[in-house]
Amino acid sequence: KRDYNDAVRLPAELKAKEAELGAKGYAAWVKARANDDWSSFAPVLEELVDLRKEMASQCADPGVSPYDYLLDKFERGMTEERLTEIFGELRSKLVPVIAKILAAKPLAHPPALESGTFAEDAQEAFCKHVSASMGFDFETGRLDRS
Repeated sequence: KRDYNDAVRLPAELKAKEAELGAKGYAAWVKARANDDWSSFAPVLEELVDLRKEMASQCADPGVSPYDYLLDKFERGMTEERLTEIFGELRSKLVPVIAKILAAKPLAHPPALESGTFAEDAQEAFCKHVSASMGFDFETGRLDRS
């Protein structure tokens, strides 16, 4: 039902803009990534965010905010109110921990960790070893290179 509602509520001009901006955004992202120039991608990203907000305004049911509509598309049943509750609980516990970390003296790192180069296969093996040691279940999840 939601897919149908989205399809009939979105004007053709927004659908066309989504397709055009999606292609433009992907090309800009690829170029920015290759050149390590994320600031060149920022204007396109801003356009994409604005477009998603506009699309959400068109698709949200009456009485549902565009933000709640987008949250629900990502995590069924999630609302801004519930997120505020969740992050409020986290904040009360994390703020003192972060303050303690920021007040601590910086640790000295071995020079090899700061400027060394490491084989990707060795890094992947190390990450898998650490993940397995922490109890990560590779039967129900995965660890990919990024």
